[in-house]
Amino acid sequence: MKSNKILLTLCAAILPALAACGEDDPKAAPISPTPEAQPEAQPEAQPEATPEAQPEATPEAQPEAQPDAEPSPEAEPTPEPAPEPTPEAEPEAEPEAIPMEEIEVLGGDVSGQWCGQVTLRGSARVPAGQTLSICAGSSVRVVPDGGARVALEVEGALQINGSRAARVALTSETSWAGIVVSGRLDAAFIDVSRAERCLRGQATSEINVSEATFTQCGTSLVLANGGTFDRTTIIGGDSVSIDGGVLRMADSTIDFQTNGDVPDCTRWSRGGAVLDHVLFTGCHCPLHFGATTEEVTVTNSIFDRATFPIMVANIQGTFSHNHILGGISQILDIGGGIDIDIRDNYYGGQAPDIGTNDMGQFRNADAFLAEPVTDVGPRD
Repeated sequence: MKSNKILLTLCAAILPALAACGEDDPKAAPISPTPEAQPEAQPEAQPEATPEAQPEATPEAQPEAQPDAEPSPEAEPTPEPAPEPTPEAEPEAEPEAIPMEEIEVLGGDVSGQWCGQVTLRGSARVPAGQTLSICAGSSVRVVPDGGARVALEVEGALQINGSRAARVALTSETSWAGIVVSGRLDAAFIDVSRAERCLRGQATSEINVSEATFTQCGTSLVLANGGTFDRTTIIGGDSVSIDGGVLRMADSTIDFQTNGDVPDCTRWSRGGAVLDHVLFTGCHCPLHFGATTEEVTVTNSIFDRATFPIMVANIQGTFSHNHILGGISQILDIGGGIDIDIRDNYYGGQAPDIGTNDMGQFRNADAFLAEPVTDVGPRD
């Protein structure tokens, strides 16, 4: 009886549970469905939620914030070309500030500064140890009182400070003695005219001239101690005379505007020469060396429209890379005592015609050029 009661009790407890489990599908009673549902839910939820939320939020937010913040420090240093406007052309305005006025000089000792329209009525002298400066754009007009012979004598220093846009003129309505230098002359962009002698340099003179013209003078240059002349033009007058020192001339022109007639363009009785890129034309003899006491060098120059382009005696030196054209003889021996090297000159494509009884004085005469030289004469 007891065992029957136990069985009934167990059946009563188990039957409701079995009924509950088999309500949906009595065939799916095994417990296997539960483990299959759990593994499918976990892999789908974890990989899809975590990787999509984290990579999209963090990488896009950081790169966009950093480039926006970096340009600001780069934009600040760039506008630092502010110091460049400071070097304005203020120094060039200083010469314009010098007053240009009308000045009348009766003569006597002069120094200081002439700026403007200067009327010189009597001879003026710059004493030793003093300086006279003439400003750019000024003019000195000689108007002699009572027909006096007026000269500008320089025992100290004369500075003529012309410029390309504002040259300095020294002239006269009639005639004047010209500039006489026993001290020092430094002149640029000057025009000297209508003088007996445009410029006379004595034995103690120091002369440096550039961008100058000497016209309508009885004689343009008379030099006892040479001088330096760059980009200088001499038109007409009597021969340029050198009686000592060295005449240094470059990129210049001496034109007496004749077709081989007298006078000679130049004459040496002492001293020497360094001539480079010079045009000598329109005179009887462009280079007349009667005697020299210093070396002579002539290069890259032109000699034409002359009866005798070069006449030489008592000279040592070199003539090279020149155009020596026309004339009865291109080089004429007028006294012997010659020792010059004349290699590499152009004589119109032919051998030079040298008037001499002693060809041994002219070294390398057979080394002439058959074709013209391109880089000769004054350069621009």
